[in-house]
This record gives sequence, structure tokens and C-alpha cells, in this order.
Amino acid sequence: MTSQIYDNSGLKKHIIFILMAKMKMKLKWFLPVLLYLFTGHCQAVVTYTLNENFMQSELDTMVTFNIDGSTIPNSGGALTFKQEKQLPPPDRGIQYYKRNSWGARGNGTWRWASTSPLVTASYDNNNVDTTQTRTVDGKTYYRLKMVGDDRFPVYVRFEQKLFLPGKNYTYVDLKDIENQSRQNRGSSFFNITYRDDAPTSCSNFQGNIQVNLTCIGALYYELPQFSNRDVKAYFYMPKTPLYPINFNNVYLGSLSFSNVCISETGGDETTAFQTANNCTLNSSRTVVSRFYLNGSLIFRNTCKVTETTKNVVLADITHTKLAGKAQGALPEGYTPQETKVSMKCSGNINNSFPDGAGIVQATMMGVGYSYDADLALKGILLAKGVGTTINNLGVKITQDAAGQSPVRLDGLSPLRATINNDMATVTFYSYPTPARAGVNPTGAGGYEASATMTFEMP
Repeated sequence: MTSQIYDNSGLKKHIIFILMAKMKMKLKWFLPVLLYLFTGHCQAVVTYTLNENFMQSELDTMVTFNIDGSTIPNSGGALTFKQEKQLPPPDRGIQYYKRNSWGARGNGTWRWASTSPLVTASYDNNNVDTTQTRTVDGKTYYRLKMVGDDRFPVYVRFEQKLFLPGKNYTYVDLKDIENQSRQNRGSSFFNITYRDDAPTSCSNFQGNIQVNLTCIGALYYELPQFSNRDVKAYFYMPKTPLYPINFNNVYLGSLSFSNVCISETGGDETTAFQTANNCTLNSSRTVVSRFYLNGSLIFRNTCKVTETTKNVVLADITHTKLAGKAQGALPEGYTPQETKVSMKCSGNINNSFPDGAGIVQATMMGVGYSYDADLALKGILLAKGVGTTINNLGVKITQDAAGQSPVRLDGLSPLRATINNDMATVTFYSYPTPARAGVNPTGAGGYEASATMTFEMP
């Protein structure tokens, strides 16, 4: 009797059993033994990174926001305005590919898992300070790093229209895009049929994102839902600027897409998706949009000074009342001239200035001959004769009638205005005085001194 047994090598081994018996021996029973040999194969999970099929130059668009403040309604105080851009999608969409090196696939069908790209974005740290924020109508704005007057800061916010699986399209702040993209992952599962190790067709697609698959000689993986590049730019200023603020192609931030990975399922779609997703989250990224700011903030004036030129007539004074007086001293028996300058706005000032509680200030600065840097710190304008020669005579500007609180005349000493509905009024006092210490004024006749006043909105 012979039997055949297969071992793991697949080679046959012959074992010959010879049964011999004698009449006097008891019959012995041989129980048959069954040998089960389980065969199969095990392969490591294969994961591929798909290359982007879009050129960076094709998508890396300079999105420029041009601002003309004259078109923005302004009633004084804080300003908020928005611009939108609708950029054309790339010619080939957001597409990835794998052309060769599929391994020994032979002729058969394999199932793959994949995911959506990781979308990332950021503000440029050189030009945007994301640590200094303002919240307006529930939106967070970030301060521009601008060289200039800190009294008139500009805050910005950019929102990219983004497809989030399960949430459809939504506008997301650049700073929150990566977080939202990580939390809302797209998944896809599909079959690729191979012939002679090359893809010939795709079938049986399932997933929560739209994927256009092409499987003829290579795999092309296009994500049309991610081609949208609409963006909104928000701007906020706590104060209305008094002068133009210029932006010359200020780089503000960028948007990027990662590569996409696919993983062979091997019958376990959950594990394959996790593998493909982890690969995708750690793959390289390509910048697809850059954001710039260009233009000027020039706003219509909705507040006007009631008198653009104001002549302050001082009472006459004699040499004897000035002789021997200290620099800036109030002459005996002389009453300083009270002067009021008003600014009228188009609406109630207190209601128009939420960041300042209706506080309006004004500064004064000497003009031309009247400005002397040392005298300006003491509140003194240098006077000159009109049709005559007058030397060392000054006009002192103070906040009080007693002459104790001088107003600096270098544009840095604010005068607080009083507010009455739509009117802001600044009051100051002025009188003649010796301009120089220890030097009496000389000459006689008419004289004049000049200064400008600038109102500052909170």
C-alpha cells in the first residue's frame, strides 16, 4: 500500500507501508490519519503617494486686494469693510497621478483606499501680528505690522471658501483652515483593474468626496470640490485715519495643498484608510494661493471744522507791562483771549465712536516763522511785526485762563474737546509774553503769530 503526502515545499515524498500477517496473530486495526495542509499568501500593505498634477505656477496666484477708501461709507469712528475675490479654478483642477511602478499586479483587480488632501494656510508673520487681535461681530481680526502712526492701526482677516466633507462649502479663517481640514477628512475607496501590471479601468467607487478617476495606463485622481478658490478679505480700523494709509503689495499669507496617498485595502478598508490618511497628513505641500494688499485708505471727510481760518485778536499791550517779565509770564492786568474752535460731524459723535467713548482731541503746531522747537515745548509762538520790526515777542497758548497749563506747539500735546451731539469744541487761551528768558521785547506796532490745529478722532 502506498500513500502520498505533501510537505510545505510542494515535493512529493513516497512512503511504502508493507503489511505482513500470520494466521495465528490477532488482527490489528490501523486508524487512518488525516493531514490538513492550509495554504495561502500574505503581503505587506502597499501605500503610494500620488504626485500633484497641477503646476505651482498655475495655481500660485497673487490675489491682490485694491482698496479705495473713498468708496467706503464713513460716519466717523471705527471702520469695517469687506472685499471678495472669485478666482478661476485651475485648468486641470486639483489632480494627482501615479503613472508606473505598481509592482507585480499581473492581471487582476485590487481595491484601494484614499483620502482628501490636507489644506493648510497661514498669515505671514512678517506683516501680520496674530497675537494682537480685535473681535468684531464675532470675527477675529489680526493687526497689520505697519511702519507708521500707531494711533491708526489696521486689522485684517482672510477667509478661504473651503470644501469640508460632511459640511459642504464654508468660508474659513486662514488661521483655522488646517484645523478644520484635519477634523473633516474625505475618504474614497475604489477598484483598479490591471493588465500586465498596468491599470486598465477603475470601478466600484465609494466615499464622502467627489473623485474623478481615470485608470488607463496610469491613475489620475481629480478632486473637483477642492478647486474653489473664492476668498473674502475683511478690514477693521478702530479709528478713522486723518491721512492716507498706503499699501504697496503687502504680502499677507498663503494657502497650500498636500499630496494624496492611496493604500491597498487587503480586505480591511478601515485600516487602509487610516494608513492612507496618515501618509497624506505627513506628505509635502504645494502653495496654491498667495494674498497681497495694495492701494490706499483715503476716506471722505464727514466731519468739518466750522472755520478753516480763524483770526484771534489780542488786546493791545505796552512795553512797560512786558519789561522785566519772565519768559512766558502773563502780564499784570492782562486778560488772556479765550478762543473756541468747533468741528461739526454728520452724526452724533458719541454714537459714532465706539472705541473712545466720543473723545475727540486736537493738537496745535507752530507754522513757519512762529515755530521754534524750544519755544514750542513751552507753549510759545514767536511773533513778528506786521509792517514794522518787533523782536523777542511771543504769544503763549494755554489750556486755562490763568496761563498755568501751556499747550505744546509741536503737535504732540492734545487738547480735549467737549462734545455736544454732532459738535466737538476745543477751547484755548492766548496772550503776549516775552519770548526769550531775560530779554525784553522791542519794537512797536502790529504783530502776528501762526499755528495750525488738527482734530484727531478716537
